[in-house]
Amino acid sequence: FSTVQFEDSNIADKIIDILKKNDIPGDALAIEFTESIKIHESDILNNNMNLLKMYGIGLSIDDFGYSW
Repeated sequence: FSTVQFEDSNIADKIIDILKKNDIPGDALAIEFTESIKIHESDILNNNMNLLKMYGIGLSIDDFGYSW
């Protein structure tokens, strides 16, 4: 996911709803963000990440090729 995608204030709820509808536990999913998320800070972004973490979804940052 990119920072732009996570600026959607409903993205975390959408992801969690899909998991719930399909009986998939949160810890069965890991979401990888592009490295640009490290330099972007917003309340919406932080809220989305916190909701996902609370549901047990793994979060990681792809920094492959960062600064190259």
